[in-house]
Amino acid sequence: MPSTASGPVLAVGGLTAACVGAAAATGDPAVAGIAIAYVASALAALPVAAVTMIAGYAFGVGWGMAVVAPVALVGALAGFGIGRTLLRGRIERRFGHDARFAAIDRAIGAQGFRITFLARLSPVLPFGALNYALSATSVRPGIYAAGTALGMLPGTLLYVYLGSIAGGGDGGGGGTRWLWWIGLAATVLAVALVARAARRALRQEQPS
Repeated sequence: MPSTASGPVLAVGGLTAACVGAAAATGDPAVAGIAIAYVASALAALPVAAVTMIAGYAFGVGWGMAVVAPVALVGALAGFGIGRTLLRGRIERRFGHDARFAAIDRAIGAQGFRITFLARLSPVLPFGALNYALSATSVRPGIYAAGTALGMLPGTLLYVYLGSIAGGGDGGGGGTRWLWWIGLAATVLAVALVARAARRALRQEQPS
């Protein structure tokens, strides 16, 4: 059994190491720190919102998204790969009796990208837990990666935006401060509406 799992696990390890190495190569220790903290949090199924906000605080919205988005995808792929190999039995026991997971698993065979995308948009499960839950379904890795990469963007943007405001990205006061707060309100509203629509769509996918 270990021999069959070694290939995917080594691939996940290589991908994670490459991501951290690329972050370290920027010469900014904050980038490497965020990369390590994010991947570690995702693998431990811990909340990643705080790390995302730190990226916004340190780099602002644009560069914060540029740092977090690829790191988040690596964390998601790492969790998925480990879940498909070393932790598969444990994950199936953990989520096998979860009604939300069962509904996703039934629908994902025919509409893998759509369901993965909607699950990422909707807070049906926390980020790290969803990585492992989806690894126990029949979704193909490429479909999983594409649905994850697109579906996590609204939530990531929201937390990066919040971090950028805490870091002084609101323009420092004066005539521009209110524009940032209007932008934040619009972002929160958009993410909430998207999550609500995603939850509704996921419910419609459940067999009657």
